[in-house]
Amino acid sequence: MSIKYASIFLPYFKQGDDLNDCIEKDENDKVDVKETLRRYEARMLYVAEEIRKINDAIPEVNDLEIHGDTHHIGISGSADVIQNLIDLELVEKEESDEDDDSYIDNDNDNDNDNDNDEESQNNDIHDDEEDSDNSGQ
Repeated sequence: MSIKYASIFLPYFKQGDDLNDCIEKDENDKVDVKETLRRYEARMLYVAEEIRKINDAIPEVNDLEIHGDTHHIGISGSADVIQNLIDLELVEKEESDEDDDSYIDNDNDNDNDNDNDEESQNNDIHDDEEDSDNSGQ
């Protein structure tokens, strides 16, 4: 199974910072609390709607995983489900994600056919050294 990784970006950072972005002042430069709270509410409703869209696009039965870090929400799982979320522009493909067919789990390389293992890399380094030693002949 091919696994894909994506990030969920919501227009929400920190409650105080986000409120500051919504501050509305009147003609006397006094904060209009009611309008500020209306604008803040609109932002929160938009965030909730984006979360609902993502949730609605995910099948009830799925193998997805989701995790949060301070300023990041990551989602991963079946490539077809994640790709659908990407196609719907609900999530963004993570830059470190490989193409669908090239994902390699180095931790599960039990059959020694992966050229990325340490022994193969050491052999490549050794071969390069021999090539440079023979280049002067």
